[in-house]
Amino acid sequence: MENEKEYSATFKFMELTKIDPQFLSKVLKIFDENITNLKQIDENNYGLIYQGIERMFSARELYSFLSSGTTKGINLYMIAIISLKMGFDLIVDEIENHFHKTLVENLIMLYKDKQVNKKNATLYFSTHYCELLDLFNRSDNIWVTHAKDKVIINNMYEEYGIRTELLKSKKFYQNAFDTAVNYEALMELKKELMK
Repeated sequence: MENEKEYSATFKFMELTKIDPQFLSKVLKIFDENITNLKQIDENNYGLIYQGIERMFSARELYSFLSSGTTKGINLYMIAIISLKMGFDLIVDEIENHFHKTLVENLIMLYKDKQVNKKNATLYFSTHYCELLDLFNRSDNIWVTHAKDKVIINNMYEEYGIRTELLKSKKFYQNAFDTAVNYEALMELKKELMK
């Protein structure tokens, strides 16, 4: 039931911030070309134009009909649009969750583009896609976390001295930050499965 509330939250944000509904139709096309419009009829019911045909759905039915990526995408992109238009910072945990890497890269690029991000909103995010870090020219805005006895956060530039011209993802794959997957544990699992 919680996931189904994402639709009403998106429409509530749009209403409170007076964001033009045209942005929603633009976002919908990014995630599913078959959708041309989504509107909230009441607290729990929605109208969706899919392949040119308008259909009515409850929030639960809509959540079952749309992919989880489309649902998350609508919510995240609309909040990002509000962030960019109003100039507030946005924090996203595991930004890649449910998304193709290109969609995440495009979202990051919106924040980097000064013609789009006129009010200097900041996007803070965690990720497991280390290739996303190659989008950044600098290293001083990248932090590496470790969970040992407690969570430790280290600045890539200050703690590791990574030169900005190097691919940050390559350094991750070379385990420069001590963040690699435990290979020995993987091999132990494989041996157990082979029995």
